[in-house]
Amino acid sequence: MAEPLLFSREAEQSVLGGLFVSPIALADVAVLVKAGDFAEPRHRLLFATLQAMDVERQPIDLVTVAERLEAAGQLSDGDMAYLVVLVRDTPSAANVLAYAGIVRSYAQRRRLLALADQLAVWTRNQADPAQTTAHLRLALDAIDAGQAFGGPKVLAELLPGVLDDLDERANRTQALLGLSSGLADVDRLLDGFCAGRLYVIAGRPGSGKSVFGLQTVRAALLAGKRALLFSLEMPATEVIHRLLAAEIPLPLGTLQSARLSEADWSAVTNTCASIWPQPLWIDDSSQLSIADLQSRARRLHRLAPLDVVVVDYLGLMDGERRNGEYSNRVQEVSSITRALKQLAKELSLPVIALAQLNRTLEQRSDKRPILSDLRESGSIEQDADVVAFVYRDELHHPDTPDKDCAELLIRKNRSGKTGMIPLRFDGEHCRFQSLAGSLPSQTTSPSPPGRHPGFGRQKAEQ
Repeated sequence: MAEPLLFSREAEQSVLGGLFVSPIALADVAVLVKAGDFAEPRHRLLFATLQAMDVERQPIDLVTVAERLEAAGQLSDGDMAYLVVLVRDTPSAANVLAYAGIVRSYAQRRRLLALADQLAVWTRNQADPAQTTAHLRLALDAIDAGQAFGGPKVLAELLPGVLDDLDERANRTQALLGLSSGLADVDRLLDGFCAGRLYVIAGRPGSGKSVFGLQTVRAALLAGKRALLFSLEMPATEVIHRLLAAEIPLPLGTLQSARLSEADWSAVTNTCASIWPQPLWIDDSSQLSIADLQSRARRLHRLAPLDVVVVDYLGLMDGERRNGEYSNRVQEVSSITRALKQLAKELSLPVIALAQLNRTLEQRSDKRPILSDLRESGSIEQDADVVAFVYRDELHHPDTPDKDCAELLIRKNRSGKTGMIPLRFDGEHCRFQSLAGSLPSQTTSPSPPGRHPGFGRQKAEQ
């Protein structure tokens, strides 16, 4: 008995014929299916062509589509007659969405079948079942989202998405491409934290990298965005203490000691009330594996779509196991950074990971970090889209004129410029502030920092 075909030629033809009859339906159909969902190659090509013409605001009918295909050298003998049949046999587009649903269903079944074969390969080659399970969850999430599991895509299928993205960027109303860091100079250089990118912020202990990560979270909340913070170093209570210290503002030591005046208590309770509804999730699990992090981020993203994920920090995370044991640390970190980059692309959001530096910089006269100072630097430097270092001169030179100041050193920026951004470090209130002008060592009188609005003040100031 022959194995049944996992596609419906009639459904695919009806979708395409319906789009010729009513091109306006393409926007709704494109939500359900992609070009790769069509089983027949000529159907994939035709759907991708219709999408490209729609993006370009070109009229769609039998003649214009045939001319488009012919100009691209993609109109073979008999194709014109086939297009005529598609249009002739589809008198109405009334049921085109139902037909698209059938196409999508068959596409998902084919991907599940391919995944079953891939699962057998993973099971044979991967000693750790947890890693196989992580791969399986990722693949199932992609199928559930209507994404193809691997495989090449024709240029015609990709171009409409690129044009849509460029059009959206050209007509955007917000000043930044990505999420604001809360620091004007940082935003100016990076154009915000952009979706699909991995950002690594590194520094020596005490430099303020955790403060920078939390500041990024706070800026996202101020913009009405959803944030997930994996705090492997600090318990959630301490994270909230730091958030309150930055928000009130109140010295962190005073807050943690609970030696508060009546006015301080009033400020704490009012601030807690104002930040209560903020969409921030904190996971302070210790010894978190990269597979667990991916799974938890994906699960939360399905329930409440996230806008940014922050990981504090890389060095405390477990990576891939092989044969039940850890591989060497370099390979382990490599699996972590690859997975974080993959997560950023999958969820279409920025992932900001904090990292430690090794001690080699202590042997140099200039203590400013460079890329090779990253612990297990090879994979981090390779996978990250942006690598920045937080440097505070007073940690190395107590008599420096740059006290309470910091430098954000952008050492790698795959999509833009690198450089140094001077900042004021307010450790007492757990935040950085933009520093107008230069560092005190470069100028005699730096301008005082500006005051940032808090959660509770945001609506009033708007």
